[in-house]
Amino acid sequence: MDLPPPPPLLGDSSPLLAVSDRPAESTFFLLFTSEYSSLVLLEITCFLLGLIAIPANLLVLAFYLPESSKLYPLMYSFNSISDAVLGLTSLLVGVLVVLLARHTDDATALDTALIRTVYCLAGVASRTSAFYSTTISVVRVINVTYPQYTVKLAGVVGAMVGVVVFWVPFLAVDLHLVVTSTGIDCFMTDFPAANVTANVTADSPANFTSNFTESSSHIEELFLQPLVGKEIYCLTMRAINPDINPDSTWYKTVQTVLLTGIPFFLAAGLALACLIITAITLLKTSVGRKSQVSRDITITVLCLTVAFVSCNAPYFVVLLVQGHPVVSTSTHASVFVRLFTSTIFNFINAALTPLILIVRGSKLRGWVVGMVCAKGPCVAPDNAKLEQEKEDHGEQKTKEGVLCD
Repeated sequence: MDLPPPPPLLGDSSPLLAVSDRPAESTFFLLFTSEYSSLVLLEITCFLLGLIAIPANLLVLAFYLPESSKLYPLMYSFNSISDAVLGLTSLLVGVLVVLLARHTDDATALDTALIRTVYCLAGVASRTSAFYSTTISVVRVINVTYPQYTVKLAGVVGAMVGVVVFWVPFLAVDLHLVVTSTGIDCFMTDFPAANVTANVTADSPANFTSNFTESSSHIEELFLQPLVGKEIYCLTMRAINPDINPDSTWYKTVQTVLLTGIPFFLAAGLALACLIITAITLLKTSVGRKSQVSRDITITVLCLTVAFVSCNAPYFVVLLVQGHPVVSTSTHASVFVRLFTSTIFNFINAALTPLILIVRGSKLRGWVVGMVCAKGPCVAPDNAKLEQEKEDHGEQKTKEGVLCD
């Protein structure tokens, strides 16, 4: 007996098309919306990560911002801002998935606006967050290896602001080129669009969809297969060599190295190398209060680096194993794996980073607990009340001055 189709997604009146009902001419979008359970999992994941990342990063920002005249509070403040933006992006992705699941052929104006917003926010925030994480590791290794050298606060501020100033216009230009399809012939075989049918060649995939709309192509380019800078890279390479073949291995390899390898994998590798050097240096220092404090800071930065590397390494593995995405060889699982490793894992890192700072930082942890206890079942009484509680119940006053049931 044939099973009935899955229920409508979040109250939608039209259920998703079953895989068997999909047209033979497939696209990344049709593959993406082909399984109801995966979409629900993606929605829940994005909403949960967003609801964790936003308040956690805002708490970290509220704690460190008043002390931003100091080096580490300044860097943590910048990092928490970018991660809070990633948390907001995670919520928007959850909403976007709900909207996209209601359509099987094209995107509405709201879908398109959300897709472009997610593309810009995720593109800028993920890259600045990677840069900030690397900066924290580099500054740490300098402080430990050359304690007599003082890292200039102005230089760190300039670097952290400069990376935002670079990526914002870069993303804006790239998005404009995608929307206007200026360089779409460079990746037409992977992201076909109706307005470039004249460029179809014998080398194009057999499942090229002639009626694939421009809005649907934007779903694939900006959301399902995000590769920031591919249009700028395409036009630059065309300017250097008009006869360049965008399907060649070296073209795609250089593209991956420039657009993904340097912003993420090189940053992760540099951060990891800095932590190894820091750990070795600290093992050689004498045991004392200053060394112990230094070790505590290093362990915190190590945890941040491990989370950062762990959330960026999977996409590198996917690129090595699956290579450049092609519709004819892609499946629903491969599309979801790419989406999770390229986008969702950044949201995971945005949620983990503030939690690590809260758990590892005793002052920050006490401040957060004090705020939570003051508004919840736990109370943060004054010293007089603590003394009275100790006399009444024979309990010792807590070190942080917070009494919880």
